[in-house]
Amino acid sequence: MVVASRRRSLCSASSFQQTLLILLGAVLLAFITALIGLYLAISESDDPSHERAAVQRLRRAHSATLHAMERAGRAVKSAVHSTKPPLSSSERVFQSSSKAQAVDAAQVAPSPSPSKLEALGGGRAGIVIVAHDRTDTLARCLDSLLQQPDLSLFRLAVSLDHAPSFDKMEAVVRTSSSRYQVNVWKKPDDPKQKVPVAKIAAHFRFALSQSFEVAKFEFAIFIENDLVLAPDFLWYFRITAPLLEHDPSIWCVSSWNDNGFSEIASDERKLFRTDYFPGLGWMIRNDTWSMLAPLWSSFPSTGWDHWIRHGVPQLRYRDCVAPEVPRSKHVDTKGTNVKAGSGIYKLLEKMAFSKLPNGELHDVSYLLRDRYEPYMQKVLQDAQMAPNLESLRDFVGQSDSNLAQPVANPKEIKGLRPLPPTPGHIFCGA
Repeated sequence: MVVASRRRSLCSASSFQQTLLILLGAVLLAFITALIGLYLAISESDDPSHERAAVQRLRRAHSATLHAMERAGRAVKSAVHSTKPPLSSSERVFQSSSKAQAVDAAQVAPSPSPSKLEALGGGRAGIVIVAHDRTDTLARCLDSLLQQPDLSLFRLAVSLDHAPSFDKMEAVVRTSSSRYQVNVWKKPDDPKQKVPVAKIAAHFRFALSQSFEVAKFEFAIFIENDLVLAPDFLWYFRITAPLLEHDPSIWCVSSWNDNGFSEIASDERKLFRTDYFPGLGWMIRNDTWSMLAPLWSSFPSTGWDHWIRHGVPQLRYRDCVAPEVPRSKHVDTKGTNVKAGSGIYKLLEKMAFSKLPNGELHDVSYLLRDRYEPYMQKVLQDAQMAPNLESLRDFVGQSDSNLAQPVANPKEIKGLRPLPPTPGHIFCGA
């Protein structure tokens, strides 16, 4: 358990505010200049390795700039409101999906009793496999999905975006899904989109739009076609779907955990909240898409998922639900982002994969905000203070109790292997 401390500015002088605003503007200008330069380099290059390297540099620059801007913004707000007492964690506000207005936590509807958090009924939700041109990965993903016990309760679709592959991909759908009706959605080709991250973002926008605006799903589960699914994959989403209805501070449910390594993730019944979007098999409700649709980036320079994590202010104070042990497994070695032998591939090989039978995950009402925040507060209060980060690394996976170590910069935890430098398990800074 690592506790990330947040600095609060004590300076309220107007000159200090002006300096911070000037600094913020300079950082933004520098980022835009770098973005243009790297985009031109990507566009003019015919070398795929050069393109991937440029995108990786752009991703690092983008993250660093966004973190710097967020810190500066918090400092400005702190200076402006320095005469007011700081908000407690239970008084945090989340942005409304329609007008981006702050809503006080007290306005959230009272939490229902555990008995009312019933599994999602049939006919309300759809499942969408997002695929490109790989028949082998689509067949494997479909086969994994068709083994799910609760499949008859959902409407099914496969979304395609590569016109030359439409016929062979449709043939896979017909062969694999003789027992179920699976609709095939075909995204029209856009010759203006040449960079892979832009094409992928446009395809997800198409799949989201088809799901909520055309098919009229209330809930939709999106599965990348290079995933295979755990035995209780659909049950996991059925049992957590009511959280999206009853708790406005939760906007998505994911089957993935970036820190779900087999040597440290073992409790298949444990779920958690995180302010980091995990992706890789995820569900949202139609009201969330109504908020995201007009904001969707046509060119998310570092990927649509990165944009959702850092570029949507309306999601800043809302969380995702994720499992300690992942309910999806990445199996492809030839994808855009994952290559055999790469660092990401080696990390993915170490991931745990749930074998919990269907129907054995039950009460998840502890994830409702008014219950989860007191739980996290107690975890931190009861945790033993670690003398240093090295002791945390030796402690991970050895006990059910918790150690806490305050850090001023999340980069300090990069050495905590096997954990990657990913904030995938963060809630309210802890």
